[in-house]
Parts: sequence; structure tokens; C-alpha cells
Amino acid sequence: MVKRVIVASAVAATGATGLSCIKPEAEFGLYGYKFDDLASSIADDHEIFTSGTVKCSADSKQGVNFDATVQACTEEGGAFTLSGCEEMQCLAADDAANYKVDTTTLDANPISAHNEIFTGSAGCVNADFETGASVAVTKCSADQEKYTVTGCKDPATITCTAPAAGTAGYRLVNDAAFENKKKNEIYASSDITCESGFVGTPAIEKCNDDGEYTLTGCETKKCTKPNVDGYTADTTDLGALGNSIEAGNDLFTQTITCADGYSLTEGTSKASIGVCSTHNTEFTLMGCKLDVYTCTTPTSVEGYVAKSGATDAVWPTKDANTTSDAALFSHTISCAAGYEKAADKDVAIKACSEDNKPFELVGCVKTPFQCKKPDNVAHFKGLEAKDYKSNDDIFTNAEQIKKIECAANAQKKGEVTIKPCEGADKPYVLEGCNKKNLGPSSSDAAGPAAGAVVRVAVLMLSAFTYLKM
Repeated sequence: MVKRVIVASAVAATGATGLSCIKPEAEFGLYGYKFDDLASSIADDHEIFTSGTVKCSADSKQGVNFDATVQACTEEGGAFTLSGCEEMQCLAADDAANYKVDTTTLDANPISAHNEIFTGSAGCVNADFETGASVAVTKCSADQEKYTVTGCKDPATITCTAPAAGTAGYRLVNDAAFENKKKNEIYASSDITCESGFVGTPAIEKCNDDGEYTLTGCETKKCTKPNVDGYTADTTDLGALGNSIEAGNDLFTQTITCADGYSLTEGTSKASIGVCSTHNTEFTLMGCKLDVYTCTTPTSVEGYVAKSGATDAVWPTKDANTTSDAALFSHTISCAAGYEKAADKDVAIKACSEDNKPFELVGCVKTPFQCKKPDNVAHFKGLEAKDYKSNDDIFTNAEQIKKIECAANAQKKGEVTIKPCEGADKPYVLEGCNKKNLGPSSSDAAGPAAGAVVRVAVLMLSAFTYLKM
């Protein structure tokens, strides 16, 4: 009997009855305790039943400093109870209806701070509501405050303003002025066209939030440069002009005149320039023609071929005259076999610019070939005794040619010259130095006398033999 009294006294002191309690079906998120770490069944003398051990969480209506009540079970295997902490309620954001979370569209009703809305995937109810910012739905930080939303906005409430930099290059089809527009009432691309002097396919990009709309697709029309021979402009050097000129360039407002050697065509009062009709085509120069001169045929047309279409043209003879406006000067000129384009010139034919002067053929040079060193190269100094290309400087550079002299074993005979070979693998020509004539040697000088003695001896022997017979 004494033992039972002691137990009864202990139970009375701690409130424990020796029962085992299980966790209840409760909103543990309202309470600041790691309930996940609890065993599925705990004794009713567990620490959580001690006052002050469990407090309300930050997401509760009461806040983190409020003590919760944890009541042990009253029968074996019963659930303990939690109380004292209430759910924090978040009021709806003003524009909640613009948002959805997963498949749920938000409305004006309050939501518990523990609602899965705040952990789901947020988006706009319509793609046109997107502002470009990150879309988010964030719970409130205190009871009865509004949760916050970002990233979606009703286009009817967004004002897209005309570009501050202007709308140059673009115009409305109805010729009205560009205005500020609500995003849901913005111009369609079909309402817009490119201004005169601009080309492309215009498009408009709406603003995402209050701000400027963007116009794209129209670019300045550009013209390429035609043949400008025969024309001059007030302030622009037409020859130095690049090959891409904006249609708005002041070149097209300058006065154009005929260059020297050119005159106005019949019936034309002045030369003129015009903007190209389509993008990236040639602008026009009109009104000037080449003055006509009588051109003679150059001394040689070797190395050049003229074609009229696919047909080889016949060069005029030396005594024939050609007018400077003849079709010959519009033929295609190329280098003949054995010739090639010079590195620093274009192949071309140029009419004479004065009467009775030859027309010009430029741009072709003989295709170089290998010239072998000649046998007499040892008679010269001032050059390397080696093979040379037929176009090597050694054959044309006056300073280098001056350095070529007769070697010590040679004597000068006339002017020292060097010429390229006349065909592949033939020797180039060195002239002006011959091998020195050193005269007979001492042995050569003694030779004839000794020979004479031998001949006399032979004759005497022959005579003696004859007499003896």
C-alpha cells in the first residue's frame, strides 16, 4: 500500500499517467517544433508536454513568441492535442486575378499562409499579361495582410508610349501620327509601312510594362555606285565614293556637271543624278557623253584579247583610225596566252583623250618563265651566277644593271647589258665582256722551233735511207 501511494504522488506531481500517445492529424506548420523528429508514439511525460516547449511558428496568427498548448492523451494510444496557434490568413492581392498557380486561378478570397498556392508554379493567366519580370506569388508576413504578386499585368492597364527617339523611317498607313497606346490596343504591323527612303518589313514590339513600344524592320535605302566616268559633283569626289550610299545622302542634292573630255548629250540642258529605285541597286547619272576623238592603234597589241560577247574582236591595223566612242572600247579585254594580269593594274582598254593619239591597253604582262644562266656568266661580276625568272628586277632595275661589270678574267667589249631569255629554260643574255686573250705561252713559243728540228731530222733520215738503197 505504501508503494501505490508513492506512485500516485508522482503522477499527481508531473501530470503523467504512463500512457503512450500518438501524433494527431494537425497543421504542424503552425507550431515551432520539429514534430517530424517525434516517434510515432510517445510517452505522456515527453518534453513537449512541458509548458513553453512548443511555441507558435512565424506563419501562425499569434507569431513566434506565443506559447502553444500541448495536451497529452487521456487513453492509451490516443492522440495528443495541439492548440493555441491559429492559421495566419493572407488577403488577396489587388490584381490576384491576373495570376494562376499550377492550374488554379487566384481570386479575391483570403488564403491561409500555409496554402500550397505559395509553393506552386506561378504564371500569368494569359501570355499577353507577362511583363518580362519573374512571375511570383509570395505569402504575407502578418495576419490579414495582402500576399504579393509580381510579373503579370492586365494589358488594358499598361500604356505603351511612342519611342522617345522618334519614328523616323516609319509611318502609319493612314498617315496619322504615332500615339501612346494601351498594350491591348497597340498598332498591328500591318498598320505600319516604311517611309520614303527606307526599305524593309516593318514590325512593332509591344512594351511589357509601362514604357515605349519598339518599331523595327525599316532601314535606310542604299544605292550602289555606277560607272561615274564623265561626271563631277559639287563637293563629293565621285571616284572616291564608296559602293554603298544612303538614299538620303546630300550627294543627291548636289549639282552634277560633265567632266573634262565629256559634254552634254543632245537635247539635254544639264547633267543629273537620281536615287536608285530599289534597295542596293545603282543610282543614276545622266546627261553626259564622251567627247569623240580619233584614236590610232598602239605600236603593239600583243598580249591582249578583245571580245564582243563570246566572239574575239579584230584589232584595228596600225594605219586604221578608231573613234573614241567606238564599240571597241566597250569590249571585254583579257590577257592573251603567255600573258597574265599585272599585280598593280586592272586589265583595260582606254580610248584616247586627244585627237590622233593611240588608245591604251593596260594590265597584262608576259607570264614569267625560268631563264638559265649562260655559259659566259663567269666573265661578269655584280650579279649572282644563277638562274633568274624572266621578270626578275635584274633585267629592268637600272641600279642593279649598273653594278654588272667584267670579271678579272674578262675584258670589256662594248656596253655591258643583260636581257631576259626568249623562252622557258633558255639562257638569259649577257653581253659586253669577253674572255681575255693572254697570247701564246712559253711552251707554245718553243713548240714550232722544236717541231722544225724534228721535221729536218726526219727528212735527213729518209734521204739517207734512199741513198743506201
